[in-house]
Amino acid sequence: NIVLYIIGEYWNIENLICCNAKKGIMLDQASHSVIRNAVVYHIGEEGIHLRDGSSECQVLNCRVYDTGLSTPQYGEAIYIGSAKSTTGYSYECHNNLVSGCILGPNVAAEHVDVKEYTTGNIIENCVMYGGGMTATDSFVDIKGNHVVVRGNICDAQGNTNITDAFQVRS
Repeated sequence: NIVLYIIGEYWNIENLICCNAKKGIMLDQASHSVIRNAVVYHIGEEGIHLRDGSSECQVLNCRVYDTGLSTPQYGEAIYIGSAKSTTGYSYECHNNLVSGCILGPNVAAEHVDVKEYTTGNIIENCVMYGGGMTATDSFVDIKGNHVVVRGNICDAQGNTNITDAFQVRS
């Protein structure tokens, strides 16, 4: 149910198209990996997930849309870390970079969700389209520490479910 599931460090994933699955690209214990120019769409839950201690990773110039088709509340375009209610994974997904991505439309949940216990992640120079967001009220949800968000463009596309571009939660 996952198009590409990586365990282990130092991967370069480039120019890949992922579609028609429950999850798109999942990295576990995959620090120092790069996902570049991937297109992820028509996904039942999240598009790209950096999980289980995946730190120092880069998600560059990716296109993610049409996520959350089967489970909208898990339909993030890019998900960093794991919720504190999740067990069995290292929560420490630190110093990751999301840059130059085009996210949406039809991303049911957040375009980027940065979970608690993470630190030092950067979200920059992305374009986020809000048409089709149904399971959230913000483009970016930040629960992690020392997150940098800069140079992003958010277009609600008339979606009245969106109340904030960015939300910071404790």
